[in-house]
Amino acid sequence: MTLLQKYDKRLRSLILTPEGTMIGNRDFGIDFDLISMQPIQAANFLAMQLEQKITRYIPEIKVISVDTETDSPEGRVIFRIRIGRA
Repeated sequence: MTLLQKYDKRLRSLILTPEGTMIGNRDFGIDFDLISMQPIQAANFLAMQLEQKITRYIPEIKVISVDTETDSPEGRVIFRIRIGRA
């Protein structure tokens, strides 16, 4: 497994874990309140969450940007997260 794959795996785990659900580490994960927010507000909220959580749990990387794309027919919001080395 490459270093990039390791960071990807750790970041996915952080993003896909709802905050408060990991026994022994209730701070791990992302606050899923963003689901009920408007796309721009959700992107800003996610970016803030990621900066805080990545600093704590994956300090070797940093968030460069969080962008959104809306899929109008289905009403989905797609987040594109760019990361770099810290």
